[in-house]
Amino acid sequence: MTNNRGTTFVKIPIRFRQSLYLIDWAVVNENGVPVFEGSSPKGQSLPGGPFVDGWELVRRFLVINPNDEQSVLKFLVAHGRFKMPSALTKSVDSQKRPFEGSKTRRLGGSSGAIRVVSDRFTSEALTAIQDYLRRMLMTGDPALPTAWAYFRYDYTITFAGTRFRAEAYVKVSDIFPSMLATIQFKLVQGSRFRVCARRDCRLPFEVTSRHKRRFCTQYCAHFTSLRNRRRLQRSRNSRKKSQILNKDVRRFK
Repeated sequence: MTNNRGTTFVKIPIRFRQSLYLIDWAVVNENGVPVFEGSSPKGQSLPGGPFVDGWELVRRFLVINPNDEQSVLKFLVAHGRFKMPSALTKSVDSQKRPFEGSKTRRLGGSSGAIRVVSDRFTSEALTAIQDYLRRMLMTGDPALPTAWAYFRYDYTITFAGTRFRAEAYVKVSDIFPSMLATIQFKLVQGSRFRVCARRDCRLPFEVTSRHKRRFCTQYCAHFTSLRNRRRLQRSRNSRKKSQILNKDVRRFK
């Protein structure tokens, strides 16, 4: 950034302070369509979830199969309120109604207690969010237009430090805003991304050097190398069997 006179560039580390609020999650069937519904007892304060690195949260989300209900529920239960854009939120007749029973752990209150629904969306909405985040990473555009109606999340930035060390803290709440802020700030700071070459991974990863890295993790690189060696060995074994059979055929002619 520059000062008011535009004469000096100042590099300040940016750290994220995330607030992930744990809530109850259930799958509600509506006309044959599964709807993920997050709620908490009325009047009860939301407990905070464990701190998760912003980029690790992005990776965990992008690896989810939106059509696998248990995989989605496991992610949501672990990380809390999603904060889906309103244009992708599944409408509900009343935001305050008796809770019909959760397929996950309870935060408290009886089964008939009044609960407040804070999230309600389908697997198609999750797929749309995954596609959007991937396109943002690959295009490098932190202000990438959405396929749905306009939305905006505000972040609070606080500067702190000493005479010799200054830092900026970004306060952000909930899953989607946390992922969005992480990606947007990385792109604004000049980060570039590639897609993992492992065909059954394909997760984006940050380019941190001039070295032409092809895989997101050492595990993916090792797994692909092992898979290629096994494929090569099978090919060699197949050729050997073919040569042996040909020799036997010529012997008996």
